[in-house]
Amino acid sequence: MTSDLVDSFATSQDALDRLPGAREGGQAGERADEKDEHHGKRGTFTVAGSNEQPAVGNSALTLNSRIPLGMNASEFRLNRFIVTHNGFRNIIPTWSSSNRMKVALPAGEGGTDATLEIRRDGQVVGVVTVSYLGKVTNATWVTDPAHGERSGTIIGTGLSRTQNWRLTSPDGENTLELPFVGFREDLDNAVRGGVFVARDSQVFVNLPADVPGRPGTWKVEFDPIDGSSFAPLSPASKLDVIYLAPRVSRLSGSGVSTEGGTEITIHGSNLGSVNINRPGAVLLRPEDGGEDVPCRVTSVRQTAVVCVVPALTAGPHRVVLRTGMGETDDGLPREGLMAVTPVPGRSQTKEILGIGGPVVLRTTDVGISTADMIGRKVTARVEERPLPLKWLSETTVQATLPPGPPGSVAQIVLSRHGVASPPIPVSYAAAITATSRTVLPTAGGTVRFTGVGLSGDWRLHPVAAGDDTGRDVPLTDITLDEKGRSATVDLPPLPQGVYQVVFTPDQHTFKDAVSVFTSKTIVAYSDFG
Repeated sequence: MTSDLVDSFATSQDALDRLPGAREGGQAGERADEKDEHHGKRGTFTVAGSNEQPAVGNSALTLNSRIPLGMNASEFRLNRFIVTHNGFRNIIPTWSSSNRMKVALPAGEGGTDATLEIRRDGQVVGVVTVSYLGKVTNATWVTDPAHGERSGTIIGTGLSRTQNWRLTSPDGENTLELPFVGFREDLDNAVRGGVFVARDSQVFVNLPADVPGRPGTWKVEFDPIDGSSFAPLSPASKLDVIYLAPRVSRLSGSGVSTEGGTEITIHGSNLGSVNINRPGAVLLRPEDGGEDVPCRVTSVRQTAVVCVVPALTAGPHRVVLRTGMGETDDGLPREGLMAVTPVPGRSQTKEILGIGGPVVLRTTDVGISTADMIGRKVTARVEERPLPLKWLSETTVQATLPPGPPGSVAQIVLSRHGVASPPIPVSYAAAITATSRTVLPTAGGTVRFTGVGLSGDWRLHPVAAGDDTGRDVPLTDITLDEKGRSATVDLPPLPQGVYQVVFTPDQHTFKDAVSVFTSKTIVAYSDFG
């Protein structure tokens, strides 16, 4: 650039404003005669290329001229060309050729027009209108980790001159309108999404977790208001949002009761799209082709949905999620969720020794083999303690109980696929489990017994007497330990015969306890060894 051109660019704004044709006071208003004059001046100058210009301006906007501009820069300067931007800002153009000049177009607001008046020696010789393009420069999206809604911040220019914001499906067949809201806080209540224009350069957008169309890449779109234009998105995917169909990874349990009321938790990803207020959002679909059963949804998060199962028919079921993106099968094994009818059971014995041990339980539907029992997920527990379980037949199993205080009751719970049947009560009994001597002389002697719940009143009952307790011999010389696990008893002289040691547990120490017969309670009196 020559020194005289540099000097021209160095001219102060005040000097420019004093040039002929400059507006008084720098105002943008036009006189009526100037408006009439503009009508005849359009077309003398045109923009080389597009009239749509970036909002950041254009340092080398080229204007084509139908009137001669001079054969060189010197002749051009003699013509005293000035370009006035929107009626108040004067710009000195530079010569490019005899019919072209360059203008440093200043920045403007996206979506608005700018009028350029070209003056020669103070007279308007041409008028050109350029449009500042609005532009989206950046978009960031954040997905709510709890519920799946998307929050977007869009930065650009001209955003206040937009309308008809919408979310469009990958195939273009489904559109979700995004209404404007008055305050940013209102976006939290915009269930189906919304838009808040904070300023010309910033817009906040909320998108729902669920959309009415197929999963994939959805596009956030808008229209400029009449008379505004926007630069194409670069890259074109700048306002894309990906929606993935919900996916089930596991269930909190493998079974539910046919009586209803079982709460299940469905674990997975993208589950926020399940609408808690939509009837039939979660369905239980029978594998035999029966009618779907809705599961009442009580909680929805991005990784877990909780629902309460109603009454339903026995058998395997699929968990199906219904969202705006369609149906999602759980994808679990065929027996994914088994509906089981709780079946009452019973024990073959009402009592078991306090030392614990095996108990035979009668029930139904435990399978035809050990493997089948395992496949049906048949389990047993007392309180929350699992019990060893052995298959005996299609209707019987053997559970092994741990030790328990005499007088207490073990509530055995059998479950199939996690569905509990009514508890089966078995009482713990006091008993003699071992003895130091089984044969005594008729002169009597000392015997040490071990067992559980050893306490209370003791006596010797002649076995030959049957149920007649009138011949029982009270035992009074007894030493007991505090825990009822051993007793040292002095047996009196008695005639030769077979006797049973009987005791009645102390109800203060072992409430509700009874004693049961064991072979270790039998002693024989004999002088023949």
